[in-house]
Amino acid sequence: MQDPETVRWMAIELPYTIEDAEGFIAGTESAWTEKRAAHLVIADGDDHLIGYLGVLSVEEEMRVVEIGYWVSAAHRGRGFATDALRTAVAWAESELRPERIELGMLAGNERSRRVAEKAGFVFDRSEPSGKLLDGKSVAEWIFSLERGRP
Repeated sequence: MQDPETVRWMAIELPYTIEDAEGFIAGTESAWTEKRAAHLVIADGDDHLIGYLGVLSVEEEMRVVEIGYWVSAAHRGRGFATDALRTAVAWAESELRPERIELGMLAGNERSRRVAEKAGFVFDRSEPSGKLLDGKSVAEWIFSLERGRP
């Protein structure tokens, strides 16, 4: 969480401390147990952490899940995020059976947009994010994948 590009697009407050990370990790077990979220690491072939992927916000009535991801600077552009996203979609469809899967990203995040599109997601809408990017209010792009689409 010290990579400027990662924190820029996630609108994370810096400094992101070890205590912040430990607090996040501590909450992942209860989120899994309560079926609110699955927090997963993206690893390379040598089991080194290179990113994160979360299957979040399971909305029972609407049958919608949201997926978010990031990949470390040294591993961007090599297909790790796309592969992880495809794997997460297959798992979510099998285990959670949502009618719809969504991705949200701050408007202008072209790298993340390309990952979403390579995994079969299509642009759905733009909405206010309530976040700042470079000191300015920025919209959130929402991409979606309907059940049964490749």
